[in-house]
Amino acid sequence: MGARTRGDGVEIGIRRRGAAAVEVVRAVPVRAVASGGLYELRGNSFHVPLAVRDLVRARPDGTGLRLTGLVCPGPLTLAWASLVPAHPPQTDVLMDGWLRRGATWSELRGRRVAMVWQPGVAARDVRRLLADDLASGHLQDLEVHEPDDRTDEALADCAG
Repeated sequence: MGARTRGDGVEIGIRRRGAAAVEVVRAVPVRAVASGGLYELRGNSFHVPLAVRDLVRARPDGTGLRLTGLVCPGPLTLAWASLVPAHPPQTDVLMDGWLRRGATWSELRGRRVAMVWQPGVAARDVRRLLADDLASGHLQDLEVHEPDDRTDEALADCAG
């Protein structure tokens, strides 16, 4: 079976070792053939350090495309956090505030949020920019991954 497509992109499945579920991230082909190839991500992973604009390898596995590795991280810093409580009434206000402070994209799944920050925004800057949201109790469990942190070795937990 070939890659599942939607619009001008494809869906790439990411399976962590031991996990039953497959996370799906949108991507666009950069150099791809029927046996797989290179894809630029158009979404963030919520489970492994992969962000919008990262260049990845994927190949078909019978059900669709499956991630096999990271070729080159994109220029954006990835941050994950959890919203507290699950959906505070001001979620849209919080997310708009991140855009004003330098985030270029944010996605929400349940109470987890993944956001990417403009090129050159370092992890320490992201922590500083989100400090008020953490201190006020709107966010918790912040993790930040700069481009240099996103390596093929960091994806070792993925079954490729």
